[in-house]
Amino acid sequence: MTTKTGCLVCAKELKYGEIRELSCHYCGEKTDTQVACVDGHYVCDNCHQADSLEFLETYIKNSKKTDPIAMLEEIMKHPSYNMHGPEHHYIIPAIFLTAMKNSGIKIIDNYWQLVLARCSDLPGGTCGYWGACAAALGSGITLSILKECTPLKKSFYGEIHGATANVLNSIAKVGGPRCCKRNVTLTAESLLLTLKNEFGIDLKATNYVCSFMRYNKECLYQDCPYFPKKAVG
Repeated sequence: MTTKTGCLVCAKELKYGEIRELSCHYCGEKTDTQVACVDGHYVCDNCHQADSLEFLETYIKNSKKTDPIAMLEEIMKHPSYNMHGPEHHYIIPAIFLTAMKNSGIKIIDNYWQLVLARCSDLPGGTCGYWGACAAALGSGITLSILKECTPLKKSFYGEIHGATANVLNSIAKVGGPRCCKRNVTLTAESLLLTLKNEFGIDLKATNYVCSFMRYNKECLYQDCPYFPKKAVG
């Protein structure tokens, strides 16, 4: 497992600040952004997540698993997944819709295309700049695809918003700074409860223990719910 952190070009520290227009180091596209490394390198969201999306599509098309936490851990350990980044925004709807399909639940055939379309609109850094982690919004995307909800539907509209609120509350209780691995897992655990309690879908899942702390300089260590107990002290 190799989990990159910091700048994807030079591995140096990323700096967050005022909005400015920068050109992506890889594709050259100019974008307004608030993040670049200390040497000025900028990588757009599309280039940041390209390899990971190819892997994720292949993974869900071939996986027969019904345990979303086991799937989550396998995906996050793949070399295409950095320590942090917008590639994490796609994981929740991808694994949960796949786990439900593998459990015999009817899921719309083109769900992967819907996941791509909806999650691609979620930029990096929303946890700090919007006050709403985009991984958490993935729980709402999951349920909206499951129930084929639209802005004009009355049925399930409230329940889906409530599910997203529950996820955001679980993330809020732990607090910052950011950790994409932690927030995705908090989202998954909250969504498991919502599916069981609100929709009658009981997906069995393993317990998650983090193995990424050495890659995350902002790690909460013992204050993270997934920090391994054997590492304490």
